[in-house]
Amino acid sequence: MIPNENNPSVQAHEVRYVVARGLRDGTLSLYEGYQLQCEAVRIDRIAYTQSAWGRQLSISGLLAIVMHAVTAKALGLHAAASRYEQWYVDDFHLLGDPRHHFLTDAYLGVAGWLSDHDFLRLLNTKRINYDKLSDNDGPYPTEVFPYHFAAPELVLVGERVREFDDVVQDVSDAVGDAIAGLATGRWG
Repeated sequence: MIPNENNPSVQAHEVRYVVARGLRDGTLSLYEGYQLQCEAVRIDRIAYTQSAWGRQLSISGLLAIVMHAVTAKALGLHAAASRYEQWYVDDFHLLGDPRHHFLTDAYLGVAGWLSDHDFLRLLNTKRINYDKLSDNDGPYPTEVFPYHFAAPELVLVGERVREFDDVVQDVSDAVGDAIAGLATGRWG
């Protein structure tokens, strides 16, 4: 399902590709995509926290952590959401891109954004206005998991989002095997 790679950045990219393709063609549920994305975020973090890989955290990587935390909380996975919120705080100082961005301007490496309705509405505004926004000011929520397939930020402000109704928190054998391989393999 996911080829093994020798570089954590490449491995994380492969996982994200499988997730995006699976969501697009319907072979992955949102929950399965979330579970695979857990591995992509974790593995990508290896690439910028271990100096041997020579990679800096990008705004896109930071946004992936934020949206993953938001998705976790929307799925009712509060401990996981808290962990990813803390990763944002811990990793903010590793950001290699000093430019202004809505994400970094809103929260300069501090916790609290996961419960901030104004910030969550800002995420949604960026999502729904994506086609009108400048590429120079991105990345935007639709460019990272869960892409345009769901708006988890709306769940956190109390709105009903069809994609989160009755989510079955189960994974297929193939997805479970892929997760186990990523979690216990080279990047485990």
